[in-house]
Amino acid sequence: MNITRRRAQEGLKRLFDVVAAMAGLIVLAPLLGLIALLVRLDSEGPALFRQERIGRNGQPFTIYKFRTMSVGSSDGDYLRQLNLLIHGDPAAGGRKQPYRKIGYDPRITRLGRWLRATYLDELPQLWNVLRGDMSLVGPRPHVRLEVAAYSARQRGRLAVRPGITGLWQLQGKQTATFDEMIEQDLEYIAQWSFWLDLRIIFGTLREVISAALPQRSQKRDMVRQGTDDEGHSPSMVHPSSYVRR
Repeated sequence: MNITRRRAQEGLKRLFDVVAAMAGLIVLAPLLGLIALLVRLDSEGPALFRQERIGRNGQPFTIYKFRTMSVGSSDGDYLRQLNLLIHGDPAAGGRKQPYRKIGYDPRITRLGRWLRATYLDELPQLWNVLRGDMSLVGPRPHVRLEVAAYSARQRGRLAVRPGITGLWQLQGKQTATFDEMIEQDLEYIAQWSFWLDLRIIFGTLREVISAALPQRSQKRDMVRQGTDDEGHSPSMVHPSSYVRR
């Protein structure tokens, strides 16, 4: 793709992001208000969870989500597990666990389990898109500790705005390690086009709808909450999910 055409598509991408995010916030305003009220009624604490993430060109920003976990808990376990996911477990010869393996966390609220299973906890990120911190499609934004572990090549992941959804999430690579996940994001950046984004968006909508269906919601709920098919609790956690409130 030549430079002129790519810039035109990038402009189209941003225009689409702004229009879609604005329309989504307006149309979904009643639902957003209802969820915020239910979060406050379900457990003590704010309706929204805020966390620093690293965006395009390494610039930090505040990401917004509906709170799905109880407040006032230590993040010590999160930091230890995050280091294991990034660098591998010395006790296992440096072997790295799948990046999306989420350990059971009793801090998840009753409503939070449902919000995670249906992905509705991510809706406030439409505001991040409207602000220009994020795009509808792109690599998921990492926390500072994860970005600090990037190699020079992996820092290419920061060349684009992070997204609410992306190629990696749609491919469902639940067994991918931290490094493999980044490779998939770099693949997305290398082959990016506006039409690829549209395919990912429509694919994501199908996934969200199917997640709400009875035959699949239970399995997806277990994946996001941290139980395996037998109800046992895996030992590893997803770094970006462990501290979600």
